[in-house]
Amino acid sequence: MTLSIIIPCYITDEQLYKLTKRCLVSIRKYTAVKYEIIIIDDAGDKKYIDFLSKNSDIYIRHKDNKKNNALAWNEGGYLAIGKYLCFMDNDVKVLKNWDKPLIKMLKNIKVGVAFPISKCKEDLQFKKRIDGFCFTISNLVFKKVGIISQEWGLYFEDTDYTMKLQSLGYLLKSCPDSKVLHYARATTDKDPWIEVLYLRNKEKYEKKWGGLYPGLNL
Repeated sequence: MTLSIIIPCYITDEQLYKLTKRCLVSIRKYTAVKYEIIIIDDAGDKKYIDFLSKNSDIYIRHKDNKKNNALAWNEGGYLAIGKYLCFMDNDVKVLKNWDKPLIKMLKNIKVGVAFPISKCKEDLQFKKRIDGFCFTISNLVFKKVGIISQEWGLYFEDTDYTMKLQSLGYLLKSCPDSKVLHYARATTDKDPWIEVLYLRNKEKYEKKWGGLYPGLNL
């Protein structure tokens, strides 16, 4: 197996169902390498269980909503058999030739994470960025570095992890030949406590890392 795609899901309505379906359809259509899909269902509406289980190679369902992306990523990472791992939100749509350029970049053992360039709903063009909605890492590095910290919940877990990798000497690279669309905040926009959580975790992160943030290595 070349690539394990790990997708946390929390589907509560038809809008989120449609976004998730679009994500999975795009993976099936545009992924060229041999892959598996691992879905972590964070206690979404039970009526979507059949859809998620049928569209995944491995399906895990939480009994209650954990609100913790890192927990889902780690669960999927432990079970993944792919040489490379892709952690992906369910509001992402991959485009043609998205997978091979990322994998090619990760063959350099100095590269810790490879990010596609992405276009969010507020963007006019594709941009380079470090973001947790879609990132790839070799399974070997994931096992070597250890789990993604589960202390954050929904914000800054990706920033903390990439900062950890960079502090250990790994490169963080953006791959211009890999493109994804991100329908940003499709899930979290519905939750009024999100802004409070974001600001709390931002303060916590900056205290932990002395105000330093990870940067792409050009």
